[in-house]
Amino acid sequence: MRFCLLAITLLLFAVAPALADAPQQVAISSVAVGFEGQAKAGFLTPVRVTIQGLTEASEAELRVRGVDGDAVPVIYQAGEGNLSQLAASATGQELTTTIYFKVGPQPTPATVELLVQGKIVSEKAISFRGGKPLAATRELVLTIGSPLGMEEAQKLSPRSEDSAYALARVESVDELPDQAWGFEGIDAILLSTSEKGLFAKLTTQQQQAIADYTLGGGRLILSAGSAASDALQNEPWKSLLPCQTAPGTPLRDRVGLETLSGSQLTLGADRPEVLALTNVGGRIELDEGGVAAGRPLAVRGPSGLGEVQVIAIELDHPSIATWKGRSRLLAALMQRTRDQQQQDRDVSRRTVNHLGFTDLVGQLRAALDQFSDVTLVNFTTVAVLTLVYLLIIGPGDYFFVSGLGLPRWITWISFPTTTLLFCLLGWYLGLAAHGTEPKLNHVELIDIDPTTSTIRSTSWIHLYTPQSERLSLSLEPQSPPFQLQNETLRGTLDFQGLPGDGLGGLSSRQVQLADVEPYFASPPSVTTHSSRLEQLPLQSASSKSISGRWTAKATGVSKCDLRMGQYGLLAGTVSSPIDVQLSQCLLVYGEWLYRIDKLSPGQPVSIDRISPLNLEARLTQKMVVGEKDVSTPWNQQSTDLPRILQMMMFYDSVRGANYTGLSHRYQTNIDFTNHLRGGRAVLVGNLDSPVSTIKIDDQPIVATKSITLIRVVLPVAPLEPKTTAASGIRESSSTTTTDRSEEPSS
Repeated sequence: MRFCLLAITLLLFAVAPALADAPQQVAISSVAVGFEGQAKAGFLTPVRVTIQGLTEASEAELRVRGVDGDAVPVIYQAGEGNLSQLAASATGQELTTTIYFKVGPQPTPATVELLVQGKIVSEKAISFRGGKPLAATRELVLTIGSPLGMEEAQKLSPRSEDSAYALARVESVDELPDQAWGFEGIDAILLSTSEKGLFAKLTTQQQQAIADYTLGGGRLILSAGSAASDALQNEPWKSLLPCQTAPGTPLRDRVGLETLSGSQLTLGADRPEVLALTNVGGRIELDEGGVAAGRPLAVRGPSGLGEVQVIAIELDHPSIATWKGRSRLLAALMQRTRDQQQQDRDVSRRTVNHLGFTDLVGQLRAALDQFSDVTLVNFTTVAVLTLVYLLIIGPGDYFFVSGLGLPRWITWISFPTTTLLFCLLGWYLGLAAHGTEPKLNHVELIDIDPTTSTIRSTSWIHLYTPQSERLSLSLEPQSPPFQLQNETLRGTLDFQGLPGDGLGGLSSRQVQLADVEPYFASPPSVTTHSSRLEQLPLQSASSKSISGRWTAKATGVSKCDLRMGQYGLLAGTVSSPIDVQLSQCLLVYGEWLYRIDKLSPGQPVSIDRISPLNLEARLTQKMVVGEKDVSTPWNQQSTDLPRILQMMMFYDSVRGANYTGLSHRYQTNIDFTNHLRGGRAVLVGNLDSPVSTIKIDDQPIVATKSITLIRVVLPVAPLEPKTTAASGIRESSSTTTTDRSEEPSS
């Protein structure tokens, strides 16, 4: 017995070094989704995955298994070469990487899977803060750096519970994604630059990702303290700002801060620095007031297709950090528009669940789901055919056999013959109603900012198939009317979300289709110009709603010579900013709309010769009834695609929440009201052919219904001061008195 124990002990001592040197098992050790565990349903979001035991030769693959808006399983793949490259440079046996996936409906789960040589060796469920993703229409604000009292400001936000914004904070820049797609579900980024060295901590890729997010339609709020003065002189920040910056000087007056916050501010000898903001290209939201009136403390202006807000005072300065009014100041500056609060409350009271949607994008989806050459076989037709069939095989067959004096056994021939004929009739009617080939409806909106050469394409695609099959779908720009810089082209293709709790909604409790094999979504492309969905399943006589987006830099887009005229009207000339003709054009500036039949490149059209129309009156189709202007009620069941798109593009300009009874909080970057309020003009025109090509199984498909809109944001020069001949006194536009009797009517 003692000999056996001694042998076992010696054996353990012998194998212990070998066990210690044995490779660690490959496994997922941790998963972090979004920002502080928060992400919105229906948006791409980053997932940070930490893996242990991985080596360069592991041949590993990382992916996320989730579901789409129809509860169909979908697998999101990581970029090519992702893990092998990281494993070669990882220290020790642990590495962290980021993968992107589109969050499905709120109650459904998602899982990260690690495969080695094609087999799943480890998986871990994605856990959201609060147990589920945020609602698709809820605003999510991301704070980078110092918190600046945002939690207190969030509590003061006077919004209803379903429209109050959620708040997430990133303490370490390592948690930030290095692609703009990672910020797709973020409504605003608050970057506190007062922390010294913050910009130095951000990698070049992370800085460019924030810049691309902003230029592509996001909202960036910079709390710029004295530590940011030098950093803001460098790219990409310098090009983003709607103003020029210079080293600051101490705050001279507190009137402006106290007026906006409604709270008294006590200042000591050590006053906060105010960054000097000059050549403001947007609007001044707050100035010092008092003896320093006109000195900006907060400005807001368009940047690319997005918006940048610069707060010039150090909000975490000791005298400001302990000030009771700081949270009220932030709450006021965070509010997008003055009437947003009331609009949110009005929409939250309305329900249109009988239509299946509460957001304007839901009406767009419903309109795209109408295929002109697909006939809906209604219940009456089926009931009549069934009744005729029963009459023929019952009384009809009896009178047929009896009337001709045929033997009764003939029924054994007439009955199956009649059944076969009706089956053939049903097959023929189904073929005539649904066709034999897949059909597609496609709406593409291409937004262009000539100042920053930014291009953004948004596609809404509805695919219909008459029989059950699996298809591969791809989207890529082909022969655009401008020159794309291919190295900047980024695209993605995935399911189109539907806000709300209706059937197929992102807040509905759908049963996951576990018996359906998943389809595959390619990652947001970096090295390829095509976005793909592989093995997409479609049931017989069903449709699928798909979303496609791509962004790029482009050349060959020209600016127009526009300037502000009298009474807030436009002056100057406009031509097609791209190398093709645009038709049915609308030029919008402020509250005015100009209709132009067509615009050709190099052939300017004078704005002075076009009568301006009131934007709200035209989009709401106001009519004079008696002595009143009455708007035509919005039809939530309408399938008029051009009118739905116009309302989405200028929603806040016409108080769309009150007019349509629908919210527009899912794809808010489609609304360009902020550009109009920032002093820009917006040109919208129709293009005869689509810019993006859609392929099914690598074969181009011609859309049954196709609309391609080009929308360009154009800078407008300010009104030049007049000089009177008698006295030489210059009159600025700010002192011009508007005579309403001379303004154009609606």
